[in-house]
Amino acid sequence: DETRKGLVKGDDGWFFSDEEFSWNRKSTAMVEKHVGFVKEAVADLKTAGIEPIILLIPEKADIYRDKLGSIQPPVGRGTFYEEIRARLTALGVQVPDLRATFLEARKGTDVFLKTDTHWTVAGAGVVAGETSALLAEDAGLTRESYTLSAEPEVPHSGDLLKFAKLSVFSGLVSLPRETIAPLSAKKAEADLDELLADVTAGPQLALVGSSYSANGTWSFEAQLKATSGVDVINFAEEGKGPFKPMETFLAEKLPQIQGLKYVVWEMPLRYFDEVKY
Repeated sequence: DETRKGLVKGDDGWFFSDEEFSWNRKSTAMVEKHVGFVKEAVADLKTAGIEPIILLIPEKADIYRDKLGSIQPPVGRGTFYEEIRARLTALGVQVPDLRATFLEARKGTDVFLKTDTHWTVAGAGVVAGETSALLAEDAGLTRESYTLSAEPEVPHSGDLLKFAKLSVFSGLVSLPRETIAPLSAKKAEADLDELLADVTAGPQLALVGSSYSANGTWSFEAQLKATSGVDVINFAEEGKGPFKPMETFLAEKLPQIQGLKYVVWEMPLRYFDEVKY
């Protein structure tokens, strides 16, 4: 029942990152910095004729407040999601209310892993469905058929377990492990006309973001392809948060791509007040 800095232990085996509980004198300045970057990035994308869709991922401690036990998030984070979403929406960008989506979805399935900071495959699927509903409004997108297939289940040791304080007793304590069944998306067999179109047409949808999108274990890219019927070129990166990958995309990738119509930008809310990003 002891933890190192970085981990908040809740009830029923639920672990949370302490990044979702911090609020200090630097937090407000960092929020302004990151909102300012988003504003500039959105302007750059729109100037290039690309429509951004921002996926603001709510905090695990917010969605599973009932699993926090006696721990309470800081007052400053009580309306954090609504405040940031309102500011991003004011930029003229579609920002679906994923907090409401997750609160509803968790009634039937876990949307976050219990011992990890990331979403479950099911949670990623819910967001893929919300994103695809927005893309469905554009009849001009090139559509294809994808089949989702379940990959073999894999044991997963949550990234929050490294903060459990075991020291010399580590070999005597059995830490909880979760099981994940990733999904893969396979394109249906295409006829000759479709194959020729694939050769001549560039990607219409790019995905940029954090490890939520970059790591295939959570299967967000695969489910986005399958639910939208749109091919995805993925520029998300692990270990760099949501902002650095967009900076790299704008500077290095965007000038090389022709015909791009949408950029789906996945960004976990907890990074907005992070000093290191």
